[in-house]
Amino acid sequence: MDRWTENEFQRVARTTRISTRTLDACKDVLVDGMSNMAAAAKHKMFAPQISRAVTTLREKQAEQMKFASIRKESDEMMQYIASEVARHLFGQEFETTLAQPGCSYEGPVVVQSKGYLVQKVGRGGVLHNVAAFDNLPQLQQTLRIDYDAKGNLTGIAQVNPQEKSAKDLGR
Repeated sequence: MDRWTENEFQRVARTTRISTRTLDACKDVLVDGMSNMAAAAKHKMFAPQISRAVTTLREKQAEQMKFASIRKESDEMMQYIASEVARHLFGQEFETTLAQPGCSYEGPVVVQSKGYLVQKVGRGGVLHNVAAFDNLPQLQQTLRIDYDAKGNLTGIAQVNPQEKSAKDLGR
């Protein structure tokens, strides 16, 4: 098992909600090379508790390393940024997916980042590549966005939410 540096540990620890006491024990394991049992005895904790926290820290480190390996300007990074902005607006459970060929999406545009915009559709969001748009839609504009079977953008139409709700009610 390779040891972490103090800086690596602090960078990863900041991204968790692990208690200070448990983090101190994990630091003894990951940075100082102490066994889980010895750290548990030192901090008057249970070894499985430390083991779970160490696993969480290792998973966070792997996640950070994954995103560090993605080039800043890559398509994946732009998707990630747009998705994270949407999560911060609507909560961590807000899921985004890429627009799919042959589909139509209706809802307001809620995020516009460098490479992608997010359209709120139902309880989640759809990522649309801004390169496909001639003119970028405004935020909060409710649109119907259509794609053909090859994934090409074929239509963008503004939808008036009041007209839609009246139509849905059978008026």
